[in-house]
Amino acid sequence: MNITIYKSFSRSLHQTWKELEKNIELSIFQQFNWQKNWFKYIGEKQNYKLNIIIIEDKNSNKVILPFCVKKKFGFKVLSFLGGNQTDYNSVIYSKIISKIENKAIIWDQIQNQLEDFDFIELRNLIN
Repeated sequence: MNITIYKSFSRSLHQTWKELEKNIELSIFQQFNWQKNWFKYIGEKQNYKLNIIIIEDKNSNKVILPFCVKKKFGFKVLSFLGGNQTDYNSVIYSKIISKIENKAIIWDQIQNQLEDFDFIELRNLIN
């Protein structure tokens, strides 16, 4: 597994995300342009910090976790991008990666690269 954390909407992130959009069905809230514009006009103004995670397996299957870190009641909260303007949130993936070994090790690797946070808030999740 290869793990990359994006702290900005870079060209590389754009290319990876748009390639997934061509091959899978996404809601409007999962599309790159919506996420980027939401962050530009809302998230960034509230001082949210991008932490978009891309996990890629050996077969080039990709998973995108569009996260940010925000302050809430004095705590640093890791949550999906989109705030109150998103009806639902979901992981974006090219194929279901059904067998991920050592999930705890992968999460440790991710956590070491993420912005510091106190807890995770996962709201409005869909399957």
